[in-house]
Amino acid sequence: MGSNLFQGRPGGTLPCARVDLESYVASLLDDVANFLEGVMPLIRQERAMTAFFAVRFGPSKFGIFNTFPDDAGRYAHVTGHAAETLFGRADELLASPPTIEPVDIVAAKLPVAVA
Repeated sequence: MGSNLFQGRPGGTLPCARVDLESYVASLLDDVANFLEGVMPLIRQERAMTAFFAVRFGPSKFGIFNTFPDDAGRYAHVTGHAAETLFGRADELLASPPTIEPVDIVAAKLPVAVA
C-alpha cells in the first residue's frame, strides 16, 4: 500500500484550490491559454504545491485546480506571486475577476510510485 495523503487531515481530506476564469472577448481566448502556460515557471517554484492543472472547459471557460499538502501551503499559494500575477492581468484578460474557492478532496485515485 502507498502512503495515505489524507492521513492526519480533518475528515480525511486533502486541501485544494479551484479557480474559475472566463473571458468573453474572442480575441483574448488564446491570450488566456498562453498566460496559463506562461505562469508555469512561477508554479514550479512553489514548493508547497503538490499538483497544478490549468484546464479549458469550453471556448471561453478556463480553470485552475491545484492541491497542497496542508492548509499552510494552500494559503501560501493563494497569497503568493502566481496568484498576484493572475489578479494583475485579470482586468485585461477576463470578463470578471477570478473566483478562488478552497475545496477539500475527500476521495482520489492517484498513481502509485513503483519501488
